[in-house]
Amino acid sequence: MIAIIYAGLSILPLGLLIFGSIFLKTRFKNLNVPVILSVGVVTLICEFLFFNSQYAEAIDSKLWNSVSHVVSYFPIWASLTVISVCAVVFLMTEIVQFKNKDYFIKLVLILALGAVGGRIFKLENNLKSKEAEVFKTITMLAKPECAEDVIRTYANDSHLDYQLAVMANKNIPQDVILKLSHSENEMVRFYSTSSTQLTNERLLEMKTTDASKEVRKQAENELEFSRHIK
Repeated sequence: MIAIIYAGLSILPLGLLIFGSIFLKTRFKNLNVPVILSVGVVTLICEFLFFNSQYAEAIDSKLWNSVSHVVSYFPIWASLTVISVCAVVFLMTEIVQFKNKDYFIKLVLILALGAVGGRIFKLENNLKSKEAEVFKTITMLAKPECAEDVIRTYANDSHLDYQLAVMANKNIPQDVILKLSHSENEMVRFYSTSSTQLTNERLLEMKTTDASKEVRKQAENELEFSRHIK
């Protein structure tokens, strides 16, 4: 699953890197395409390594609500980082190797260095942000070995991502998932249907009586396709 998602996320930055290098070679004769491609790929790998360290467990636990924002913006941020780093390498080559003294080259180099520095600063801030702490907590809650008292504590928290993470834990106590399946929040009820700990009786009840059409349909699908009850 993660490999497929990562392949999809790499399409935009890799496409810009490859086709951009080929296109720019026709305009900048000094452009060393193999070097630029190598630098770009290494930069993209670094972006993925950071992304993987922060969000892989949440993706593996299928906590889509928590990762949807970062996943949607990752290709854009990664592409901008790759372009900035490649620009720095090319412009440095122009100045150092080919003695290009064009002031425009120097100006663009400063802007590119600023973009790279800004990206590094943003990544460092992400490690210290409240969002990073939330991700650490939800990945902990989704793990089967998470302590029951911790699960119960966060199940009562009003934070939606905590409740979704608790429901993703296959060892969630039955009384906890039953309580969450009666939540006033439609999304919580919707995702509660996917828990293996939710009884067939409750699913049948949700299938017929839940106020939300989407929840009723999801309960029906869970019964029919996952539990083979029609």
